[in-house]
Amino acid sequence: MADLSRRQVLGGTAAVMAMFAGLSVPSVVSAQPRQANGPLLLTNLQLFDGSGSAVQSGVSVRIEEGRIHSILPADATAEGAEVFDCGGRLLMPGLIDAHWHTTLAAITQTTAMTADVGYIHLVAAQEAKRTLMRGVTSVRDVGGPSFALQRAINEGIVDGPRIFPAGAMISQTSGHGDFRMRHDIPRGSTTPLSEQEHQGVAAIADGEDEVLRRTREQLMLGASQIKLMAGGGVASLYDPLDSTQFTERELRAAVDAADWPEVTETSTSLVSTFLQIDLVAASVDTLLDRLHDLLATRDWYTSDLPTGRRLWHVPTVYGTDLAPQLEEAAELAGLDPDAAIAQLSQARVRVLTIGFAPGQPYMGELPQNWDIPRQQGLTKSVPAGALIVAIRQLIIFTNASPTGWRHIGQTAFKTFRPRSDTPFALSPGDELCFPSISRAEYDKITATDETGQGGAETEVLA
Repeated sequence: MADLSRRQVLGGTAAVMAMFAGLSVPSVVSAQPRQANGPLLLTNLQLFDGSGSAVQSGVSVRIEEGRIHSILPADATAEGAEVFDCGGRLLMPGLIDAHWHTTLAAITQTTAMTADVGYIHLVAAQEAKRTLMRGVTSVRDVGGPSFALQRAINEGIVDGPRIFPAGAMISQTSGHGDFRMRHDIPRGSTTPLSEQEHQGVAAIADGEDEVLRRTREQLMLGASQIKLMAGGGVASLYDPLDSTQFTERELRAAVDAADWPEVTETSTSLVSTFLQIDLVAASVDTLLDRLHDLLATRDWYTSDLPTGRRLWHVPTVYGTDLAPQLEEAAELAGLDPDAAIAQLSQARVRVLTIGFAPGQPYMGELPQNWDIPRQQGLTKSVPAGALIVAIRQLIIFTNASPTGWRHIGQTAFKTFRPRSDTPFALSPGDELCFPSISRAEYDKITATDETGQGGAETEVLA
């Protein structure tokens, strides 16, 4: 959860007091120093703490790092804090709006469906500041592309409340989140997404698998909750208000995807997962126990691999002018160039995923000593077939491309063959070795090979 900035604390405080005392908010906010980041002491106030207790007088409130630190006697010393005189007005907790739409709150439905995307987001930023100035310090966004504005507020670029985003509203076809026109129907497997789906306003999902996928996509983007359109609506075109939407199994798929609510953010690499947890909802030790229990349910290393896997032996020339960063990479791996070539030639890696470019494999893992960092700068371009290394992984480049990884070897292997019946040469689960060859052998392969194999040999794995 993002902490409110000092400017937001002052603005929200002034706004909440304004509701009870006719205070001119802009004049109060503009009078506040905005450059200091130390503690703040609010004095000369009446306090309503939201607990149901009577309004308190004769107190002051100390704020540190954007949070209420303590309630003190009215005559408490500042002790290094900046003093803000509230003028005898009522101070109360910030309000929470549990149903808010970041990009829809300030515009009509017609504008939302027809205006430029940039305009919609500029208006949303302005409305976020107005919302904060009304005393609302937290909002639950229940559908729409709110992640960019959430980030801008968290980074102090614009003023606004804390946003708890849901991301795109997940809707069945003809449901409350389906804003397509009749001419957009039918939708085939290759039909482009609608404009509202592209913008992240809605995600159309029919069937358990699609609901599961769309839910996971929103969680991947950073959703703190999921908005499922489970009934009809007033503002949508095709669904009566009393209609029931999604089957029980579809709803269950979304619930299953959003399990472990104390996990507020996840980020995965090819071989690791980062989890951010809400320490109010669960302690680190509690979550570690759950993770250990999950890992103990099975031997994850013996999970079934894809069928039809192959072992590829891809001839590779290491170093020379074709792959000029071998020596640099070898030094980082604690090896001389000859030892590095020997280790790399004997290594056997697995295709972890295909991505970034058509057919381009990410492969791993190399021995621990190859856990070398990416470069701090970019190599402007390496050629197709380049073998590059970083963080115990290898990639064969599909096309000439800039990269932050180090170019250690060169192959004639084409990972993408658009005229072939199988355009992607490799598949996740395939394994590869990169035996060393001479520059002369490489030149001979490039001069004679028309298949894209680059001299590679294959064998079927069980």
